[in-house]
Amino acid sequence: MGKLRGVVAKVFLYVLFGLLILSFAVWGIGDMFRGRTAAPVVAEVGEQEVTQEEFRRAFSSEYNRLRQMLGGEFDIQQAQALGLPQQILNNLVNRRLYQAHARELGLTVTDDQVRQEIFAVPAFQNEQGEFDRFRYEQALRMGQLSEADLVQQLHDEILRSRLLSAVLGGVEAPSALAGGLYSYRNERRAADYVVVEPDAAEALPEPSEEELQAHYENLVDQFQAPEYREVSWLHIDPAALVAGEDFSEEELRAAYDERMHLYSEPERRRVEQILLEDESEAEAARERLVSGASFSAVAEDLTGSAPIDLGLVEREDMPEALAGPVFSAEEGNVTEPVESAFGWHLIRIVEVQEESVRPFEEVRDELGAELSEHEAIESAIALANRLDDLLAAGAAIEEAAADLNLHLHEADAIDRSGEDRQGESVEDVPARERFIETVFSTQAGDTSLLVETEAGGYFVLRVDGIIPPAARPFEEVREDVLANWQAQEREALAFERADALADRLHNGESLSAVAEAEGLELQSAPNVHRQGSDPSPELVEQLFEANVGEVIVASGPEWPLLAVLESIESADTETAEQALSELRQETSSRLRQDMEQSFRLALETEYGVTFNQRRIDDVLLEF
Repeated sequence: MGKLRGVVAKVFLYVLFGLLILSFAVWGIGDMFRGRTAAPVVAEVGEQEVTQEEFRRAFSSEYNRLRQMLGGEFDIQQAQALGLPQQILNNLVNRRLYQAHARELGLTVTDDQVRQEIFAVPAFQNEQGEFDRFRYEQALRMGQLSEADLVQQLHDEILRSRLLSAVLGGVEAPSALAGGLYSYRNERRAADYVVVEPDAAEALPEPSEEELQAHYENLVDQFQAPEYREVSWLHIDPAALVAGEDFSEEELRAAYDERMHLYSEPERRRVEQILLEDESEAEAARERLVSGASFSAVAEDLTGSAPIDLGLVEREDMPEALAGPVFSAEEGNVTEPVESAFGWHLIRIVEVQEESVRPFEEVRDELGAELSEHEAIESAIALANRLDDLLAAGAAIEEAAADLNLHLHEADAIDRSGEDRQGESVEDVPARERFIETVFSTQAGDTSLLVETEAGGYFVLRVDGIIPPAARPFEEVREDVLANWQAQEREALAFERADALADRLHNGESLSAVAEAEGLELQSAPNVHRQGSDPSPELVEQLFEANVGEVIVASGPEWPLLAVLESIESADTETAEQALSELRQETSSRLRQDMEQSFRLALETEYGVTFNQRRIDDVLLEF
């Protein structure tokens, strides 16, 4: 027996070593000795890489900035709809392309050039136009940038600017081109017209069933029923789980203490400062202030400008060296000279806004509602976990509903707009857009994963059947077919009448005389331009292809329009110097944009660009 155990142990070790050796053969051992694996890549530009982490940082920064601007409702789906991921990726790829070309040409950017660019940014300057490091660091914090990030961005922008200046430097739109565009855009035409309805005295014939059937078959695509799906679903709704019980005074007090930061406004102070380079100068200025000199006068004398207004600040907004003195001084007082990395500060406390806290009594009901909602969401999560376990164990939706005492919802038909066969909205659908998306992405007979709603609830659904798109039976849509036939007949009669009236105009009658004889209202379009749509886009298009006096019949918003072109007013380029200059600048800008795009495509062809969509999608799934 002992020998047998020894043999088994040896066999186990051989098998284990064999598996290890096989894994090394498959996966490689280089990373073991290098100590790290290569960073995942989302794009390759020639020999350069755009890493997944770089894309994540850039996308996260811009996505969070847009959420702050547009509000919390801005989500990843909207960001993708706006093309934000592709825009961020294009920016990163463009940077690599320009870097590669600059390297090939031997272009470099020195630290001194980057420094000069930083010093020239107005946001980093004080009132005297001098670089202010305090403002510089504030701007970096607000922009969520590190100094290294900014330096790299400026470095890349200088390279890009140099390359593009060589390519686009002499691109200007010719004056003749701007003049031609101006004349084309600003030509105006005037016309008189009437709206021609079918003759009210001419009754429509009654169509036969054969005619209606033929009309239905010719336009059968207009009478299609959409794809429907039969669906069963369960919905865990926190709103339906709110217990409504009263919380004890102790529980409410404890919750209030935990959330105290939500009910508090920190102390804020409005401050202004004089920033000096020398300690002795700051001490002398302090002495003058103690002797009664005004803060503004001292600032003017020593710096040549008014005090620097730092606005309303919180303690955490201030550099550590300044926070203590500023928040310990009384309102109206000036701090002792304080040294920081920027120099010596004298700071005057203009206004103090004391810390405020909403009292417990004021938020008691609000707190109770929040606790009830929290309890409901916790109950929903627990119920969702139980439901998920049941479904994972193979339970059908009906069994899970009975086990958890959940209502089983059913719809025998729902389309992509959430409506049933009668065009009515299907009731009790949770998170409608997400629900319908899940319905139409689930195969027949399959049960979806558990989906969380924005309200903190959950739903799971099963597609019980798919009813493909099909033509509605003629009998079901007969009235719609009849209405469509009658509309087409009336439109045809109206055009016949308009053509007959146009013949009268061709034979010498005036439009005003025809309008009066037929009881039609004569209307004018005195200032029609090419981009206009009034009286109708079709009429505008034909007016700009016609000669003066020409008769036109065109579609209108409802009925045909009969019009006569009365005059053509050419654009006056002699008195439009400013407009022509602006148009030339606009045209030049577009030409440069087109050339820049062409240059970028040429670089892409030269160096080669490939993308790893799976790595890109992995990043987007994190948001």
